[in-house]
Amino acid sequence: MSATTNGVATDPVVEELDTAIFAFLLVKQRYPVLMSTAAEMDRLRIRSDIRGTANGAAIQIMRDSFDMLVIDLFSIRERLMRNGLFELLMQSPERLSPTPSTTTDPYLADLVTTQIRAAATRLNGTDQPSTLVTVEALCTRFRDDTEPLDDDRNRVRAHRYQQRRDTSDLFIVLPDLQGQIDIMRRYLEDLYLVVTHNGHSMELADSSGDLAQDMADIIVHGSINSACNYYGLPRKTEQNPTPWYWHARDKTLESATGHPDVW
Repeated sequence: MSATTNGVATDPVVEELDTAIFAFLLVKQRYPVLMSTAAEMDRLRIRSDIRGTANGAAIQIMRDSFDMLVIDLFSIRERLMRNGLFELLMQSPERLSPTPSTTTDPYLADLVTTQIRAAATRLNGTDQPSTLVTVEALCTRFRDDTEPLDDDRNRVRAHRYQQRRDTSDLFIVLPDLQGQIDIMRRYLEDLYLVVTHNGHSMELADSSGDLAQDMADIIVHGSINSACNYYGLPRKTEQNPTPWYWHARDKTLESATGHPDVW
């Protein structure tokens, strides 16, 4: 089963798989930011000399980001299960059969073939050729393994004000969400290996830089200005008679050159 794009043959199965992986990587990159911010908040809150203030709006932004992370992971799950990759694989179950690598290097071919067989066995429950039955069983197992996303998204986050009973027990706390992310990653990595005979690393480093520290300061201290005062920066000097973060920021933004006359 193939199609063409601009006259070039395409593989619908690979296209669906690439779409799912791209979405998964885009969505999961929020997770380390949320985890790092939570850790920084804990680091600040254990100090007795920090006033018990908080920026409610910033907290809500982080909660909304957490909610959307779960909702988007669920959306990727649904795309895989309904009118997406698994439906295509049911139409051509042989795509999940363990087949030998065609690379010309004998050592590499043997290594990749072993990896393909192991991945296919994890997906199909057997190292024998895949059938409609094994693909259907795979879809059922994937649905069961990711059911917590369904419960949380539909009975907590997306419809939290519609519930007639307490559904808080279905809420996935932030550290536990790593389990659902890992499950989805393992399925996608195995599917990619069996279908394309290539590996795909889906581990992403936290590239948020100082964002987690800045967000934690805004949330716990209430503002960057309060955080600067707590940390003792900026300090008052003859050259900087008004040691306020907001003042320095406004002077910079008001200056045509970007360099205020007074610091």
